[in-house]
Amino acid sequence: MAQIKSGQVVTTISASESASLELGTDTLVGLYSPASLDAQSLGIQASEDNSTFVDIQDGEAALTLPAAPGSYVAVDPTKMLGVRHVRLTHRDSAGNAVNETGDRIFTLMFRSFE
Repeated sequence: MAQIKSGQVVTTISASESASLELGTDTLVGLYSPASLDAQSLGIQASEDNSTFVDIQDGEAALTLPAAPGSYVAVDPTKMLGVRHVRLTHRDSAGNAVNETGDRIFTLMFRSFE
């Protein structure tokens, strides 16, 4: 039986991107958001080398999640298969980068699918 695992990423004050988290062969399934957020939506970026990050596409557009403060946001794991390193981007309603006015700590939930 697969275990649910967790890890934290931080978006520091005045930043619009979080630190990254290595998932290895696990798959992101959701995240807990902090009680306070300046962003209106969150993007998810992937990287193979933990250096060059690209937006995860959902059809024609970059995948975005609601930036619901103090909540759990489920992620469709089929969109995350093969993602080795992940980070969050903070965006406004138009998709532009938003710098956070404080440190924001997210708890990412992931698991293996065997």
